[in-house]
Amino acid sequence: MPKQTRKQFSQVLADLANEKYPPSKEDLYAVSDLGGKQLQQFAAGWRGLSAARRLRILTEMGELADSHVEFNYHAIARAVLEDEDDEVRAAAIHTLWEDQKADLIAPFVKALTKDKSALVRAAAASALGIYVYQGETEELPSAQAKAVEDILLKVFGGADAVEVRRRALESVSFSGRREVTAAIDAAYESGPELMRISALYAMGRSL
Repeated sequence: MPKQTRKQFSQVLADLANEKYPPSKEDLYAVSDLGGKQLQQFAAGWRGLSAARRLRILTEMGELADSHVEFNYHAIARAVLEDEDDEVRAAAIHTLWEDQKADLIAPFVKALTKDKSALVRAAAASALGIYVYQGETEELPSAQAKAVEDILLKVFGGADAVEVRRRALESVSFSGRREVTAAIDAAYESGPELMRISALYAMGRSL
C-alpha cells in the first residue's frame, strides 16, 4: 500500500526523532511495511534516539497495528529485538504477536532463556504460546512444537521470577501433554496468587 505522505523519507525520520513533538500518525504511517534501504535508514536513525523516544514510537506503532489492519511494523520490531533498553525489547516482542512465523522461535527462546530482564523474558514466554498452539493444530512440525513446550515447561519448573514462570505456564497450556496438565495442577494447588490465576487461565486454554 502506498505511503500517504508528501514528505521525503529523510524528513519523516527527522520528525520522528524530534522529541519536542509526539510521533504523528502521518509519520508512523510512512514507516509501515518498511524494507530494503528504507529499513536500513530507519534502523541507523533508531540508534540515535533516546530510550524513552524509542519506546514511545514502538508503543504507538503497536497500538496502530492493533486497531488498523493496514499498519504493519513487523520488520521494524524484528530489527530492534536486541535493543539495549529492556522495555523496548519487550515492546518489540509484543509488536510481533501477529507475525507468527516460525523463524521467530529462535530469537524468542533466546530472549526467554538468556535475557537479563524479567520483563523481556516474560514477554518472550507469552509470545511462544502461538507455536504451541500451532503444534496442536498441525501448522507447525511436531518436533519444533515439542521443543518449544520442553523449554516452557523447564522455565515453569525452574527458579525464574513468578511473572516469567506464569507466562510460560499460560503458553504451554495449549499442549495436551500430561506434563502440562500436571504443571497446571501444581500451579493451582501450591503456587502464589498470581500463579493460581495463571493456572485458571491455563485450564481454560487446555480445556
